[in-house]
Amino acid sequence: MKTVVSVFDHFPRHIGGVERMARQLSVSLAEVGYRAVLAFSAEPPPDVREFLETPGVILDTPPAGVRLPRCTAGSVRRLLRQYSPEILHLHFGSVMTSVPWLGKLHGARTYMTVHDSVPEGFAPLPIAEWKRLVARLILYPVEGVFAVSEFSAQYVRGKAWFPPERVYSHPNAVELPDLAAKLVRRDRWRSLWNVPEDALLLSTVSNMIPEKGLVPLIQAFPAILSQFPNARLALVGDGRSLPDFRQCADSLGIGLKVTFTGHDPDPSGSGAFDAADVFCAPSTWQEAFGFSIAEALSHAVPVVASRVGGIPELVLDEVTGLLVKPGSPAEISAAVASLFASPALRIRLAYAGRRHMEYNFDLATSCQALLRHYGVALAAQSRAVSAATIFG
Repeated sequence: MKTVVSVFDHFPRHIGGVERMARQLSVSLAEVGYRAVLAFSAEPPPDVREFLETPGVILDTPPAGVRLPRCTAGSVRRLLRQYSPEILHLHFGSVMTSVPWLGKLHGARTYMTVHDSVPEGFAPLPIAEWKRLVARLILYPVEGVFAVSEFSAQYVRGKAWFPPERVYSHPNAVELPDLAAKLVRRDRWRSLWNVPEDALLLSTVSNMIPEKGLVPLIQAFPAILSQFPNARLALVGDGRSLPDFRQCADSLGIGLKVTFTGHDPDPSGSGAFDAADVFCAPSTWQEAFGFSIAEALSHAVPVVASRVGGIPELVLDEVTGLLVKPGSPAEISAAVASLFASPALRIRLAYAGRRHMEYNFDLATSCQALLRHYGVALAAQSRAVSAATIFG
């Protein structure tokens, strides 16, 4: 049976953007008679495994409790021998790897997707010509490199590791939720976390790490509270810096107004996005894409986000959201306050954001485009859900 092996150096610990993409790609492949093998770096929790295991899918993961890189020569060699794929697709691992030669030797066409964000203040250094030539030789078997935003594509092209005609801007995309159920999800989430119905809720869904700019967000919140005493702030997610963020909120005297939910196994399904009046993504590093931003927009929530990396491709300033200077509490608080003060502006941006996702970042359409790159015959195109289901 024709097979596509997708290898992820990624732990599928919740139902997020990567997991939804892997599942939808598997569905699209099954529709045209292909088997999908999803190789992750760790065994997913039961609810995530159930989500991923669609007909025609094989989940290849290490034993429970074991984490290991999947894009290494040893791991990929075993996958190639076991499944004999026609196509090998590598995600999240090191770009500079000899693995594509393994794919070629086993008769598989190899592709890569570059998901990496760029550190704050990053400036590319000149690359010696001999290093570029060596990189071209090592990566010669790669038939296509997919960058998850145009920003990321420019970064990859600047490295000159690949012939420019093999580098494609193939943005990440999101599953479009049913907006008819938006209010149900909103009320359920607010009830669970004791957020009053009349509260103005500012939320973020994020890995709790400094690069996400959450300290400036917390620092911005006292100024927001001074104008909107009924405001609340919700930080959804966990990570190594969560205790530091709690301490920051307490030190500013706003601890009772801030909700830290910890790990959410399915933020889209739980209502974490729908519950928000405004979503904020104040990253300080240069995001390659910004899955949580795209998910918020797909849920028809207006967004305030940093003007860095690939984020401006999602948040069109004053069209689908508001962009601010990274690391600036003053700009964050001013942008959020302007949205809290104007329900009409929130609705306008939310409507435009949802439409932007429907036309440009729909997951089903994105997976069909990927199949075209693979040279695989296509099934019927999926229809996007119209924003009119909620806005009329």
